[in-house]
Amino acid sequence: MAEAKELLQVRGLKKHFGGLKAVDGVDLAVRRGETLGLIGPNGAGKTTFFNMVCGYYTPTEGLILLDGQEIQGLPAHAVARKGIARTFQITKVFKDMTVEDNLLAALALKKAPSLFSSLGRSHTRRNREQVREYLEQVDIVAFAKVKAGDLSLGYMRRLEIARALALQPILLMLDEPCAGLSKDATRDFIELTQKLQAAGTTIMLVEHNMAVATELCHRMTVLAHGIKIAEGTPQEVQNNRAVIDAYLGEAEEAD
Repeated sequence: MAEAKELLQVRGLKKHFGGLKAVDGVDLAVRRGETLGLIGPNGAGKTTFFNMVCGYYTPTEGLILLDGQEIQGLPAHAVARKGIARTFQITKVFKDMTVEDNLLAALALKKAPSLFSSLGRSHTRRNREQVREYLEQVDIVAFAKVKAGDLSLGYMRRLEIARALALQPILLMLDEPCAGLSKDATRDFIELTQKLQAAGTTIMLVEHNMAVATELCHRMTVLAHGIKIAEGTPQEVQNNRAVIDAYLGEAEEAD
């Protein structure tokens, strides 16, 4: 049987918090090897959508299929073991641990049910070799012995991506990875993501910075008020009247 083109399929996904419809009937698909951008103004439902796909929220309604298998409602650790790894808008590295130990913990968690039961078994020669490979992939080998909390925000984001890659995901989900980054750090992130793309990594990206999303994404899905309002190539999305109105409305609210 031929392998399905879509790695992730989402059908009719909804998340209601009381009377608030944070996500309301969204359909989308992520194709193998592509980078799909999930964009939209503040409050559009992007992170809520991410949290459902990753198992942090249980959908009110809808299907989430990863490689043809239903995963909606599974807890986050089970979704991670199915092959989805994510980063967060606010970095969640272990700041009191070294960069190397952050990666060793990620490798251990892939095989063990809890961090504390696995750390003692993580410091094998093979694991250390793997850690170096992941650190080289995100270009932070020089910081292996540095405490994660002492890194700049840009390097913390690289570490978080390295930890996600250590889970050997089939889908990498990045939530606002450029939030708070300087112009130089944002350019570094773009170059790192392009390296991952060249290696065939399938990526889903939430990004508020339209310039970043345009440079990195093959296609974009646009949410506004929890509803999908547009989908297509970056050029198609940028020229879509509904998208222009949604972003103009956000700018007017900020004035």
